[in-house]
Amino acid sequence: MRIRVSTIVKILIVVVIAVIAAGVAIVKSIDLNQYKGLIAEKVEAATGRKLTLAGDIYLELFTLQPSVAIDDVSFANAPWGSRPEMAKLKRLEARVALLPLLSKQIEIKRFVMVAPDILLETDAAGKGNWEFGAAKAAPAKAVPAKPAEGQKAAGGAMPELTVNEVDIKDGTLTYRDGKTKKTTTIALDDFSAKAKSSDSPLAVAMSGSYNKAPFRLKGTLGPLAELQAPKKPFPVDIEAEAGGATIKTSGTIAQPAAAKGLNLNVSVAGKTLADLAAFAPGLPAIGPYHLAGHVADKGNDIVVDHLDAALGKSDLAGDLTLVKANIPTIRANLTSKLIDLAELQAAAGGGAGAAPAGGEAKPEAKPG
Repeated sequence: MRIRVSTIVKILIVVVIAVIAAGVAIVKSIDLNQYKGLIAEKVEAATGRKLTLAGDIYLELFTLQPSVAIDDVSFANAPWGSRPEMAKLKRLEARVALLPLLSKQIEIKRFVMVAPDILLETDAAGKGNWEFGAAKAAPAKAVPAKPAEGQKAAGGAMPELTVNEVDIKDGTLTYRDGKTKKTTTIALDDFSAKAKSSDSPLAVAMSGSYNKAPFRLKGTLGPLAELQAPKKPFPVDIEAEAGGATIKTSGTIAQPAAAKGLNLNVSVAGKTLADLAAFAPGLPAIGPYHLAGHVADKGNDIVVDHLDAALGKSDLAGDLTLVKANIPTIRANLTSKLIDLAELQAAAGGGAGAAPAGGEAKPEAKPG
């Protein structure tokens, strides 16, 4: 009896479809929530802290970009902490591309956090709640010999990680200093960072508040790939509004991770310095003000040239250099059309020799 090749192919196709259908049925029948206890156990073994997965785990597999979502997650604080949880969030989502995994690349297409509430704090001795207990000691292993030159190390390099989109909604980050008892809170109403690929520019936008003082930021940064392995200066083009001030930064950074190779044009302008009190307490009520210049670094020094500054009626122009040494110093070459000492002294709270409004500052009498 002869069996045609086409018949064999049809049989194989039917078998493959049956296997796939069975696999789909098996995967669909798996309830990931049954593994929540195991996940929490592994995290606690590694950190010494309890992880609570109070909500459900959702998994979407049958796509080239599978996703996972977890509801109501919390992570325990240090025993001495000011509240039970170090971190908690309403929902966590992640979508991962499958095909890049074949090239040992991890590409997270979208990462979402809804209502994350993170508390970083220190105790009176300065120990941070981010310092976890040591994981259980593993059995000692022999240290492998260093591979010879030109020979690949076992295991290969770490996979390349890229993230195309990050979204944060209604987030809160709080820092509490256990020594000073001072608390700083950053609330993010909305944060987004998007890039088409690891080689594409990153568009950033956020709005929120710093200690209840509102701020907004938008702009573009260089590709994420350039942060991991810089091949050319990293571009920056950011505009922010905070404390009544408009802040603009544009240019490049040759080594962004080390903040070296600065080539930036920076400007700050506002109506009065007092509006910046939430960000820099103690500033006087004087203005309008503006500051603009080109910032670069030479060795360990920071150079600001093409400086153009004004505060109230006073102005400055020129260049200056911040010399980093055991005792930092500033070298400056500045000119001015007007320095109104009376206005500056009045804004700073007056003092000996302060002139009345509209007059000139009088020199202090020298002892005879």
